[in-house]
Amino acid sequence: MPDLSNSGKDLARRRRGDKARVLVSAVIGLIGGFTVIYFGTLSLFIKPITEEFGWGRTELSALAALAMIGNAVGASIAGRLAERYGSRPIVAGSGVMLGIGLAGLAAAPASQVFFAVAGLSIGLFTAGTTTVGHLVNLPRFFEERLGRALAIVMAGSALGPAAVQLLTDAVIGSSGWRSAYLVLAIVAITCTTVSVLIGFPAGTGPQPRGLTEETAEVPPGPRSREALLSLRAATLFGCTALVAAATLGFSVHLVALFTDRGLGTTTAVGVAAGAGVGVVIGRLLIGVLLDRVSAVRIGGVTFTLASAGFVVLSLPVASSPVLYSLGAVLVAVALGAEGDLVPFMVRRYFGMRSYPSVLGVMLGAFALGGAIGPVLYGLSFDLLNSYEPALGLSALVVLAAAVGLQTLGPYRYPSAGRLPVDSSPPTRRG
Repeated sequence: MPDLSNSGKDLARRRRGDKARVLVSAVIGLIGGFTVIYFGTLSLFIKPITEEFGWGRTELSALAALAMIGNAVGASIAGRLAERYGSRPIVAGSGVMLGIGLAGLAAAPASQVFFAVAGLSIGLFTAGTTTVGHLVNLPRFFEERLGRALAIVMAGSALGPAAVQLLTDAVIGSSGWRSAYLVLAIVAITCTTVSVLIGFPAGTGPQPRGLTEETAEVPPGPRSREALLSLRAATLFGCTALVAAATLGFSVHLVALFTDRGLGTTTAVGVAAGAGVGVVIGRLLIGVLLDRVSAVRIGGVTFTLASAGFVVLSLPVASSPVLYSLGAVLVAVALGAEGDLVPFMVRRYFGMRSYPSVLGVMLGAFALGGAIGPVLYGLSFDLLNSYEPALGLSALVVLAAAVGLQTLGPYRYPSAGRLPVDSSPPTRRG
């Protein structure tokens, strides 16, 4: 007779190995993705590009906003494609396009049209390198400990921005911003290649389709159209966009804001790196808490603290690196919290049936906020010669998001195998 005990041990060992591959692949892929490599370094390019071409900060922010608009559309498309074909080919193709786009920016002429087209294209065709490409598989492997898995991935990837920013600042200082974009292109393609090669074991393919009563159950949750037309989806979309607009707008202008207030570039980058460490700690803590405490409550507390951070940054007394760091950390934790909260809440409120599609739309909301926020910060500086009005507005909208989350109610799909707490049992597809 076959040794069933050894067979079970082999299966468990293989399952643990698959889980590790999914986590490591996601961390590496996100570090080399659009959010870290392109958007996360944008604040370092604002001054050198505007000084070389004679543009205003609003103009460059508006051009960069097109990348986020493209990413908002691209995330929704990538989610649908991942649901149908699996995320691996989406991640691979998006990573190649990111490398090509960054290399193109390194050769950019003094043309706003070029930057507009390049930014829009980068955002649209590289959405698969964001969380929509790398987090869609986590619920399949970490259903009961989804918060912990998200914490590991998002905290691990949060180490990337600090390292990438320091690398980018060093290359800009020694060789100029064009060389920096070439280096970033190499980093992006390298990380994507490693991610695709080591990740995506069996079970990360397309969502089950064409199932019947006799074969298998449909994954729990409504169809994507039904889910996206719900009030819960609209509320989560709005809250996500508001927080993203405030926190990403600040992050893009962070270095320029601090250097305008008298800090050296290296010190300003150090403050940004310190905020990145705060993001790591916050993501770990929030992710672990998500398996124990309601995401609605966690989001309410986190975003309220971020509102306080914006208030600190907007006050005239905020004139020291210590206060800058305090405000920046509180804001950065909120930015990092969205990375844990949004995928987790999509799973718990909308189930697995349309998880990639709904997650793509919600990440599109994040990108849309990222398109609006930097432009508003740029307008605040160019029209009023100050970032304080934008900081004050950010405090209000983040607080509004904290309140909005409280209307979502209890989870509909707490975990696999449990019935929805406020709806009828999921049906089979016949």
